[in-house]
Amino acid sequence: MRAGDLAALVPTLIALEDADRKACVRPLRDLARSGEFGTPFELINPLAVAGVAILPDSRAVAAWLRRFPPMGSWQRGPRADDAETTTRAVIEVLTERDPSWLPTLLRLLVERLRPEGPGGGAPLYEIAEALREHGNLAPPASPAYVADWVLRDWPDWVAAGASGPPGHEREFRELFPLVLEEEGTAYLLTQRPWSTHFETALARDLVDRAGLLGAILARLQRGGRATDTQAVVALHDVLSPTLDEVAECRRDYLALLPPGSASSCAAIAQRELRRLYEGGLLTTSELVEQSRSVLLRTDKKLMRDHLALLKAHAFATPDDVDDIVTAASSAFANAAPDIQRAGVDLVAGHADQVSSGTLDAALAAAAMLPRDLEDRLRSRAGLGRAARRDPAPVAVLTPPKPVSVVPIEDLDQAVAVLLALMRCEENDMAPLDVERVVEALPRFGARDQDALYRAVASLVDRPWYEYRTVWGLHTMLELLAAACVGRAKDVQVDKRHAGYSPVLDRVIQFRIADLTAAVRDRPGVRSVALPSWDNGVLCGDVLLARLTEARREGWEPSALDLEQALLRLDLTGLAPEPFEALATPAGRQAATWITEGGPDEPSVRAVRALQWERPRQSYGWNDKPSPTPHLWVAEVVPGSAPRLGAPGALWSLLHSWSPHPQGVSVATGWSSAFGLWAWTAPHHRDVVAAHLLRPLARSFTDPSRAGDALVPLARADGAVGDGLLLALCSAMGAKQQQTRSATVDALLILATRDQLDGARLGELMGAMVIAGDLVTRRLAEPFTQAAAAGAAAHVWAAVAGLLSAVLTHEGTVAGLAPLLSAAVDIAEDHRCTGIVAGLDDMATRKGRSQQVVEARRLRDVLIRNAG
Repeated sequence: MRAGDLAALVPTLIALEDADRKACVRPLRDLARSGEFGTPFELINPLAVAGVAILPDSRAVAAWLRRFPPMGSWQRGPRADDAETTTRAVIEVLTERDPSWLPTLLRLLVERLRPEGPGGGAPLYEIAEALREHGNLAPPASPAYVADWVLRDWPDWVAAGASGPPGHEREFRELFPLVLEEEGTAYLLTQRPWSTHFETALARDLVDRAGLLGAILARLQRGGRATDTQAVVALHDVLSPTLDEVAECRRDYLALLPPGSASSCAAIAQRELRRLYEGGLLTTSELVEQSRSVLLRTDKKLMRDHLALLKAHAFATPDDVDDIVTAASSAFANAAPDIQRAGVDLVAGHADQVSSGTLDAALAAAAMLPRDLEDRLRSRAGLGRAARRDPAPVAVLTPPKPVSVVPIEDLDQAVAVLLALMRCEENDMAPLDVERVVEALPRFGARDQDALYRAVASLVDRPWYEYRTVWGLHTMLELLAAACVGRAKDVQVDKRHAGYSPVLDRVIQFRIADLTAAVRDRPGVRSVALPSWDNGVLCGDVLLARLTEARREGWEPSALDLEQALLRLDLTGLAPEPFEALATPAGRQAATWITEGGPDEPSVRAVRALQWERPRQSYGWNDKPSPTPHLWVAEVVPGSAPRLGAPGALWSLLHSWSPHPQGVSVATGWSSAFGLWAWTAPHHRDVVAAHLLRPLARSFTDPSRAGDALVPLARADGAVGDGLLLALCSAMGAKQQQTRSATVDALLILATRDQLDGARLGELMGAMVIAGDLVTRRLAEPFTQAAAAGAAAHVWAAVAGLLSAVLTHEGTVAGLAPLLSAAVDIAEDHRCTGIVAGLDDMATRKGRSQQVVEARRLRDVLIRNAG
């Protein structure tokens, strides 16, 4: 075995007697653990061969083969013996063992099989197949086994002129449908040579058609990856079930129709059920059941085709009109106004033919329709208008109350929070936990450095690599902990990365790095910047108490930690005299800050800048159009006359930013602690939002966590200008639902605090939509949710401003119909009034396009509300 000579090893193993095998078990297991890190790589293949010859029973051999499957030389090093040679040796040895337990070994190996596909080796499958052939055993009914059987051996059988494995053609016919239960196999069956073999097998009736159709429908009902689903649909088309076969599986086809199933699945179900209907094999009750599923989907083409079928059936079979009206009433619950309208027209067209009970049920179902569509139904049915509905109850929203922040007073709790932060991603770090740990570590280190070291020894004593000092918040916290226990490491932050990492990340890291250096060089230094409230604001009396304690104990805060505290300081009604009376540099700096009213407030203005780095750029194989090469940013222009002279290092990073004339790159911010960003300058949230726009721009096409900063920004203090409004616009157009939901929460918080300028929000959003930089159809849902939650007045101002900008624009805007429909719902539910510029011109256009129809509905609702 150590020589790796399998040719000599195999006959030696075959010649072993039972006593010899028993004596070799322990040395074999010891050899398997003799490497420096476990099993020696060069012995894996010899161990595989020896184990199947020495171990006493099928369970031990199966476990051994799962542990040591034959491997290729590239997986183990420079040894020449490969997986194929080793597999043949294993098979040769196994066939000489006791044949009574080989069936059990086959079952145990098959239980752990995973399809390997046509490429590469599959030693466990080859061993199992060799055992099956050696014992002439029945093929196991295992999806993984059948998948390898089909994908690896089927082309060889066809080349030999066989219809299946020799001697087991019947089993192959019955077991073949199991291949679809394994992910990825359906796609391979649509590729050559398997697609050719599949078509030939169907033509020659070599596979069980009924079982295969059942397996296809079961696989489609289970769902899965889109690629596999499309492949299974393609196999269904190749199968081309007969009308009788479809009739036998009608319940399975009906199960593919409800909302949630893939569009391709619903399409083939609709097509096959239509065949049954045209053949007179679909009952009316099944047609009604089909309607209740189809008419709640989002596939417009399927729904329109089905409504046309219902209409034709009602005219062809007047006796079924009650059932058809019941079926068409299902469209009232659909969210699409055009489908609702089509259902209303179908029901209204047969209102004079249905029974009174069916009509009453349809009118009751119509209560969920918008009022104009309900009136349309009642008018065409010869009834009066519906009673005026009460407006939707308005939720009473109250501004969120800040919660006081309590420092950590227990060492074990501080260490537990620190280690929890080190285990999670930076964008999952809670701001409160980070700030409490940054404040607690220097305090506990000054109190009892040895006790703190014993608690964090596992963290600070692990090997340190200097290059890690350039990476993120984890490293900053680790460096701070090391400095607090007297084992400081280099805290230099590599400024070469300054142009790539977001500004707010650097602000957070520089402040902690400066505090770390102060703790290292001046023992006893603590942090004074812990907020008093969970919105990032620091109370003046709390800061005064901390600076008083610093004077009494004889230490001065670090420069950036003090600046961070001042950026968080609430200046309302705060007097500078108590801080001046401290007669310390920190006290005098705080007094000057209070006297001058904080730093100069920069102005923030919206700018549409060229994007020089296009995400998802096409390289020729992608048919999707490349995204627009522009993005919206907020230029931060410093005040003309700074009141504090040269600003501090943190404020210098924050208060000045402008796009480069050649373009702006989109910042990824993959590992940014977005929740902390608002706490860096809670009284200047418009400035913080301006820096948020670059990473937030990626959310249009890719998942982004930048939306996590929106709610903390809304809960902070300071003016709401174009920076924060642009951030809300961008987040409302994000691709990810999580980001759009965070925008709704932020809108509600700003609305309850009466800090949301809806008109300006709509104006900015209109400019983005007109420029083609915002996906219009994504805006309807956040607007509707925010209005329903109690911010209807602010939302309507934004919607009206957005529609006015878009409707007066000379060009066309895609996705306008869903936005108009959402505006109808908001105006109807909340009795909104006002003038929307350009609405009358759109409503008076000829034609019945969806945009024109929705514009007419909105115009009528606004007129009715004004009256």
